[in-house]
Amino acid sequence: MNDEASAQEHGRPVPLAQRLRFLLDQRAEREGGHPHSTYTLAAALNEQERRAGRVPENKKAFVTAAFLGKLLRGEQDDPRMSVLIALSEYFECSIDDLAAPVRDQAEVLDRLRRAGLEDIGMRAVSLASLGPTGLRTLRTMLDAVERPEE
Repeated sequence: MNDEASAQEHGRPVPLAQRLRFLLDQRAEREGGHPHSTYTLAAALNEQERRAGRVPENKKAFVTAAFLGKLLRGEQDDPRMSVLIALSEYFECSIDDLAAPVRDQAEVLDRLRRAGLEDIGMRAVSLASLGPTGLRTLRTMLDAVERPEE
């Protein structure tokens, strides 16, 4: 059993590398399923930080593909706060979300089962292929169902 699987099984935090790979996979799915290379991610983060005025024009790079590769492989797990901020902005999540453990799918499924929502959770997989209009409609329907009955 690898360290990540062992950590999940015992409720310990999941390494940053696994969280980043999860977020990269999510973003790739949203953008048509094309995975980002470390070079693409580095270029996007460098451009984002330059546009935000946080990196001087004369500085070659805010972050390198080599450094991001180390993060993704788990060889580096303590990036500067500025890198965490840039990653959270890129992935459109809070730093807390970035730093929080990615939950094991079995745990999520168990919680759905206990709430009597397993069938709805399982349908989410097929709903992932919905287009923007379908997703908007689904969100509107879920919002309506979540409102307390009067």
